[in-house]
Amino acid sequence: MSGAIPRRRQDLVVGELAGGAEVVLLDSATEKVVSLNSSAAAIWYLCDGRRDAAAIAQEVLETLPGLEPRAVGDEVRRTLETLASHGLLEG
Repeated sequence: MSGAIPRRRQDLVVGELAGGAEVVLLDSATEKVVSLNSSAAAIWYLCDGRRDAAAIAQEVLETLPGLEPRAVGDEVRRTLETLASHGLLEG
């Protein structure tokens, strides 16, 4: 996903559980359900087609100060790869 500008799929049915602590995504075409923890969900929501992985990591760091920038960058990249492998991103 290096250099890519990820965009979350808009055709998924989104449900929030436990006050947003978990997000469940349903692909009605395939009937596939994917559950995201709060961290993965936050990254998925930031996939708006305007930010690359570095910008998403920066947004996470600004929202949750005190985290290690390199660790956040690595986590964002891993999460984006996982989201893409589950077909939750466009393109």
